[in-house]
Amino acid sequence: MVPEITVSLFDLPRNRWRLSEQQVDWAGELIRRTVDEVGDIAPYKELLTTYSSHFVKDEYIAEIEGLAAQSGTDFIQALAANLYYDFVKLLLGCTAFAVNTDSGPIHARNMDWFSHNNSLSEFTTIVNFVESDGKLRFQSVGWPGSVSVLSGMAPGRFTVTLNAVLSDEPIQAATSSALLIREVCQIANNYEEAVNILSTRPITSDCLLLVTGTRRGEMAVIERTPTRSAIRTTEEDFLVVTNDYRALDCNGGDATGDIYETACGRFDAASRCLSSKLPTCPDECFEILDDSNVKMQITVQQMVMCARTGELKVKTTHHR
Repeated sequence: MVPEITVSLFDLPRNRWRLSEQQVDWAGELIRRTVDEVGDIAPYKELLTTYSSHFVKDEYIAEIEGLAAQSGTDFIQALAANLYYDFVKLLLGCTAFAVNTDSGPIHARNMDWFSHNNSLSEFTTIVNFVESDGKLRFQSVGWPGSVSVLSGMAPGRFTVTLNAVLSDEPIQAATSSALLIREVCQIANNYEEAVNILSTRPITSDCLLLVTGTRRGEMAVIERTPTRSAIRTTEEDFLVVTNDYRALDCNGGDATGDIYETACGRFDAASRCLSSKLPTCPDECFEILDDSNVKMQITVQQMVMCARTGELKVKTTHHR
């Protein structure tokens, strides 16, 4: 059973995250390990402080401050951990697909991310963000200590997941992709609004975003560089995304390593599976995610979401 945290958006931001003793340990360990992977962040302290003052909402800064205090870490360390994707996105892969069903689009995804000692698998947590009346606003499949969102579902509205990609466009001073997803899950009222914000807002670095809505055909891959975007849709009943541009004219930069070198193979394998038989339920989606040509050795999370029904199923994967 994947543990859960409830975060009340009605509370003061600094007090929203109330972690259990175990989750405090997890948050502290993940923040420290993330900082270790990034390297010495001391030279970047002033830059991170300036960046956060311009491009991170005060609401999220206060949440990060509260989490840093609970986990016994420095604010700059906790901030760097929440900006992890923009630091080292070469370590983050993923395969995701969407399919049309009678109950609305189903969104399935493998989260592929290098993890020390299976910590990203073991510490996986579903975060339930609720409104003042206790009604669920959105969910994130993430970890304690992370206010940003890489995989999110807003029941009755939309779902969204992030995949890494690399162009030759330089990083920009703009909003972090993962924090923009968090903001969209919080404020966007429907699929169209989510797609519009995610495709037009300037962001720090490249990414691919799979978004699904509640009605048949509401499936799109938003291909992003910091300043450009293209929206890829389909006339078929499925849509696949891995780690390469297919609609946006981009040079792949120095895209090397298993994540990028296997992107086409995973894309083709998932497409073959979906062409052969469209899944109609989560278990059939997990079968595709588990396919030996789709799943990677660094897969840490698998999930299936349906915005229309609000169904969310999550599995974690451990490696030796």
